[in-house]
Amino acid sequence: MNEGSFRRPERTPQLAVHDFDISKLRASERNLFQLSESVRMKRVYGGCKNIVPDMVGVVGVMNSLTFLSLEHCQEIEYIFDATSVFGVDLLVPKFAELHLKSLENLKELCRGSPLQVLHFFEKISILVISKCWQLKNLFPPECQLRNLTRLIIKDFNGGQTLFSMSVAQSMELLEGLNVKSSHELKNIIGSEEDDRSNTDN
Repeated sequence: MNEGSFRRPERTPQLAVHDFDISKLRASERNLFQLSESVRMKRVYGGCKNIVPDMVGVVGVMNSLTFLSLEHCQEIEYIFDATSVFGVDLLVPKFAELHLKSLENLKELCRGSPLQVLHFFEKISILVISKCWQLKNLFPPECQLRNLTRLIIKDFNGGQTLFSMSVAQSMELLEGLNVKSSHELKNIIGSEEDDRSNTDN
């Protein structure tokens, strides 16, 4: 391909896309996205401000996707835009591992009411976030991280508290937590009063 880099999966259903305008995908390339279990994107652009529904709308339903890595994708502002009508289970039904690195304009994992994407938070097992300086409100207080086993956060300015009390109580499978260079962070877990305040608001 003349523009960017698009590496086809070889023995395993993995895909790596670098320096590419995703709005110009051909049908055969969409098929690669839809069949891949692991997708890595670096410096991908093309008008998508979120993964669901914008990018999935371009690529198509990714039934096999379990791993997604985004790096230096400057247009991404949210992972999920819950202000749009969509069924996340139909779009990314197996999604379990998410790596976010150097996404300078990422504001939140979920925009709007998280009710439509709570199943995503329940499914995710590994989450790695690094150098996403604008990211706030990491986990909505309504979410349940029942399958989260590993969380790595580096160079993060997301506030004084990492988890609400209710979110922390849901993490029964958590095996590893690594937080580094989070200068605003004062408490890993918020108080029950904070939970009640969030519910009242």
